[in-house]
Amino acid sequence: MGLEGGEGPFETRNLHPTQLTAWIPGGRTAKVVEGTEVRGETAIASLWLLDGPGVDAIQLDGELIRTNLSLRRGLGPQLDFRANLPVLSFSGGFLDDLIVAWHRAFGMPQNLRDRLPRDRARALAGSSSALTGAADPAYTLGEGGIHLGDLGTSLTWFPGAGEGPFHWGLRGGLEFPTGSPSRGFGNGGLDASFGAVAGWEGRRLSFQVWWDKSFLHQPGAAKRAGIRYPDPWSLGASLQAGLFPGGVGLVQVQVEPSLLRGLREAHARPTQASLFVGGRFRVREGLSLEFLVGEDLVQDVGPDVQFHLGFRLRLGTEGSKRRIGR
Repeated sequence: MGLEGGEGPFETRNLHPTQLTAWIPGGRTAKVVEGTEVRGETAIASLWLLDGPGVDAIQLDGELIRTNLSLRRGLGPQLDFRANLPVLSFSGGFLDDLIVAWHRAFGMPQNLRDRLPRDRARALAGSSSALTGAADPAYTLGEGGIHLGDLGTSLTWFPGAGEGPFHWGLRGGLEFPTGSPSRGFGNGGLDASFGAVAGWEGRRLSFQVWWDKSFLHQPGAAKRAGIRYPDPWSLGASLQAGLFPGGVGLVQVQVEPSLLRGLREAHARPTQASLFVGGRFRVREGLSLEFLVGEDLVQDVGPDVQFHLGFRLRLGTEGSKRRIGR
């Protein structure tokens, strides 16, 4: 049962708009990629966050769509390279009625979503006077249009590459400023990171963990508002289980500090944690589709709910036929 081993976690992100301006590498398999791997993903997040206690303010209302294309290429038995480029769009969207019904069905708090006008677009953080236009915001997200995000790249080295069930590697990365900081789709400078990945593969189960530390360029709007973004760490874990021939279920958790923790606002400061649940289905050898739903684990800070749909295409992998659950 299951898919080819080594497919690993979802390559997804927390879709809080300010978090996306930073280079946070995210999950990956703990084995070197053989040949070439192409992944594509479209994700949509429902953003809903009202001001909480504090002197400053943050308001998020709308839907953010992120389509990401990534290329990973093996450079030998112990090294691979990855590059990914996202495209993003922000609008009032169409999901509010669905989210209200979702929360009502599972007894989740609505946080006034069911009482205020729906399908609006607003994403702004800064001092309270920034809400009225009397001061420049620390962050704002432009509505409408399709925009490039920043280009991320990484190299991962697997010094103990072999055939055993346990694998680990070290990675470093750079993110280049191809996005628009004035529209909220980048920070305008070069980010860097280093980190580690590790994983274990059994007959029906596969498990990975990863940790990274990033060093960020400080965006101009935040500096003008007197806010400094922290250099964030990020931590994640993913479990995959073979469910039926060609099908794998996945559960994934990702944790990262809020970049807006410098705001004096209760809904901007907490560490953000996301839970993702979904699956991956093999269409044919080397090609699989994947889907997942994400929910925030820390209330009143991250995206309300996220939906993801993607594909994975692996080329030149005739030598890698091991399956989870075979």
